[in-house]
Amino acid sequence: MLLLVLCLALPQTSDDTQPCLGASCKNIDAEYILTTSGRPDPKDRKFVSPYIDNLIDSIVPKLASTNLSIIFNQSFPNALDTTIYFDDQNNDTFVITGDITAMWLRDSTNQLLPYVQFIKQDLRLGQMICGAIRRQLRNVLVDRYANAFNKDCSGQGWQTDSRSTIPPVSWCNKGNVFEGKYELDSLLHTIKLSYAYFNITHDATCFASDGLWESAMSVILQTIQTQQQGSLEELSNPAYTFQRTDSVATNTLIHHVRVNT
Repeated sequence: MLLLVLCLALPQTSDDTQPCLGASCKNIDAEYILTTSGRPDPKDRKFVSPYIDNLIDSIVPKLASTNLSIIFNQSFPNALDTTIYFDDQNNDTFVITGDITAMWLRDSTNQLLPYVQFIKQDLRLGQMICGAIRRQLRNVLVDRYANAFNKDCSGQGWQTDSRSTIPPVSWCNKGNVFEGKYELDSLLHTIKLSYAYFNITHDATCFASDGLWESAMSVILQTIQTQQQGSLEELSNPAYTFQRTDSVATNTLIHHVRVNT
C-alpha cells in the first residue's frame, strides 16, 4: 500500500505528462477531486467501509496530479462500491465481476485482495471477506470444474455447453454454474484468498466452524491430482470433458473434448 501511495504521489505538471520538480507544484483541491471522481452516491454503494473511505480522504489531498487523484479516488474503492452483495445475517458474500452478474473464483479473489490488509481496522470488512471465502468454498463443492457461478440456481450463463464431470453435478447445481470451464487458477485463487485472510487475522473461526473449508480443500487437492493424469491415462474414463459450439476453436478441449495441451 505504501508503494502505491508513493507512486501516485509523484508530483506532476499540469498536463500530467512530466514530473513536476519546481515550486509551481500544487496540491489539488480535495473538494474538486471528490465531486469529479465518478464514485456512486454513498447511498448507492454496495458496501461501505468507513476505514477505507477515511483512508482515501487522507490520501487524495496529498496527490499532486489531478488525473491520479481522480483515478485513485474512484478505482481503489470500486470493487466495494459496485460489486459486493453482502448478507451479514448469513455470513455470505457474492462478488460480481464488472458488468457480468456472476462470480468468478479467480476474479473475486483479486477484487478483494487489496482490502485484506485493512480488515483489522474494520471488523465488518473482515466479515464481508470471510463471507466471500465461504461462498467460494461452497461453489467449489457445487462444481469443482466450474470457474464462474450464479448467486443462486438461476440458470444464467453458458448453459448450452456440453460437459461432463466426475462426480456429476446435480440439476439445481448446474443452474448455479455460470460457466463450467476448468481452470487450475480458479481453485488456487480460492486457496489464495483464504491464506491472505488468515495471514492477516490468524482467525480460524472463518474456516473451522462447520468443516466447510476442510471439505473444499480436500476436493481441490483431489481435482488437481486427477487433472495431473496424462492424456492417454485419462482418455478411457475422463473426469472432465468440455465442448462449446462457437467460432472460437480454443473454447473446446481437444482430443475428443477430453484434454487440453
